[in-house]
Amino acid sequence: MDKFIKENWFKLSVVIIIAAVGSLVAYNYIRTLTKKEDLELQAMCAKKAELFFEKNGYLQQGSQGDFYQYTCHYNKKLNKCFISIRGALLGGQVGNAFYLYDVYENKMYADYYNTVESKSGVKLEDTPPQNCSLLDRPSHLKEEYDTFIKPYMEENF
Repeated sequence: MDKFIKENWFKLSVVIIIAAVGSLVAYNYIRTLTKKEDLELQAMCAKKAELFFEKNGYLQQGSQGDFYQYTCHYNKKLNKCFISIRGALLGGQVGNAFYLYDVYENKMYADYYNTVESKSGVKLEDTPPQNCSLLDRPSHLKEEYDTFIKPYMEENF
């Protein structure tokens, strides 16, 4: 075996170099495809989130004095499209509303809803939420809601 290696070291070196270069080319090609697929999935998530937002009436609620906006995120680790909706309630009641949905399954993961009568003189931050649930688990703190939704809206799962 040693004799074979000594006699063919140059050929073996060339084969190893060719294999290494081929591996790098294949890796970069696959990575390029993955980036392209990621961008396509993110674009599809953005379109579906916009439709979800409109279909579920968040735009129409703006005519009642409430204001809603959203951000969306395609979470590739979970293979899901999430929409985080934030609302400022400005009609007869003043308050905040926050929701996290899986767009594809139309499933609510979390919500936080807090209001006070606009003429009551009570500060919104001094009142507990009327509703706060995190995957059907009750909660009472906005900080818990924020911590809960963060990994869904990022890639930190």
